[in-house]
Amino acid sequence: MTPGNRVLQLFRADGTQARVFDEYKTLGYAWTDYSEKGKLAFKRYFARVVTKTADGKESERFVIRFVEEYDQEGVKLSRYEFDDKGQLVDVELHKSATRKTRTDYRFDKGVLVKRTEFNSENRVVRTVEKPEETVEFAIKREWYKVEARPVVEADRVNVDGEVSHGPY
Repeated sequence: MTPGNRVLQLFRADGTQARVFDEYKTLGYAWTDYSEKGKLAFKRYFARVVTKTADGKESERFVIRFVEEYDQEGVKLSRYEFDDKGQLVDVELHKSATRKTRTDYRFDKGVLVKRTEFNSENRVVRTVEKPEETVEFAIKREWYKVEARPVVEADRVNVDGEVSHGPY
């Protein structure tokens, strides 16, 4: 942990980890959700984007940068990457119970420009430039909703990675 970064872990009543909030002060922040079994289930990363306004001031906003989905055992199923405008850039569909091999898709301004197929050993077997196909993904509207950074009392935030026993 470095100055400006913070981690907040949220637990269920039974003691299993439910969510983790990771903040990288100058870069952005991530929310990671865990299944009832305590396995990684879902991760969203929001990037900090700073733009200049007409009067020369800086304007800060957070945009979705990537979403990762995991199965019941914490194995990655898919990864969706977005640009600053929220447009899809890359999709990785990983090997799973319903998908025999991994396939990656690359987009440019919303248009499919490349498909890469992998074998069962996760090695590239074929790359198709400008594939003549239409693909659809299960992108959910709620992914784009930028979750607020949690507000925590200052004495509860552990900024230096050491155990806090209160103010001294």
